[in-house]
Amino acid sequence: MANIKYSILVNCTTGGGNIANGGSRSGGFSESYWNATELSKDSPILQNVLNKRAAMLPNTAAIVGYRMSDADKGFRTRVERVHKPGTWAANDADLPSMALQFMQNADTGAVLRPILRGIPDSLVVAGEYREGVAFQKAYREFFEALNGWYTRTRAGAGGGIDVISITAEGVLTTAADVVGAALGGIVTLTRPSAAIRGRFGGNYKISAFTNLRSFTLQSWAGGAATKGKVRALGFVNSNYDAARIKVVQAINRKCGRPFFQFSGKGSR
Repeated sequence: MANIKYSILVNCTTGGGNIANGGSRSGGFSESYWNATELSKDSPILQNVLNKRAAMLPNTAAIVGYRMSDADKGFRTRVERVHKPGTWAANDADLPSMALQFMQNADTGAVLRPILRGIPDSLVVAGEYREGVAFQKAYREFFEALNGWYTRTRAGAGGGIDVISITAEGVLTTAADVVGAALGGIVTLTRPSAAIRGRFGGNYKISAFTNLRSFTLQSWAGGAATKGKVRALGFVNSNYDAARIKVVQAINRKCGRPFFQFSGKGSR
């Protein structure tokens, strides 16, 4: 199974008019969702997600593209341009930073907190979110379109295991099995007592693997060491579920520069 990250790219302006023409008060932001399949630009599954997201944006915003990167292939990235203007209601005073925070308890035990920015200001009164039936329907349809999509988070596999020793070459020996450790995997090392002065705790890739109690840390530079704790890191994929999702609050999130626009003196 692949792990493909899709980042939706959105431009939004407070200046009114067609966002495609740019604007002096415009900003850009992205939202990322994961899928186990590499979808083509014309895929009905991908197009459905993009269309449902555009249906929540004001007409001063537009989806202008998406980035696609494969986590299992070194996050090699491809950018595709699309143009899907917001189809909500006309509101030339919308703030790109206006956002809604959602929450969902996933079957994996994780608590998902997706944030959707570029929310029409007409839905926020005196800093409080005022939900209407139409917009509730719009975000429910968006999360229903994400059926089969997921968010991917890093999680520790088991508790920390005592370190017996680490050689100058980085060969680590533990007192018990490091559950989840594997060749090419990532482990977190904490509080090692290293021969070389410095801080050498952190994440390390396993470059050679003997067994769950003995493996080599790539780029280890602490010399001979003892003590400390080590645990393996893995990833947890938690699916979106429209039936469980709910709005928590209206918030503000900073936006960056608009996508696909020039910057510097030549853009003025």
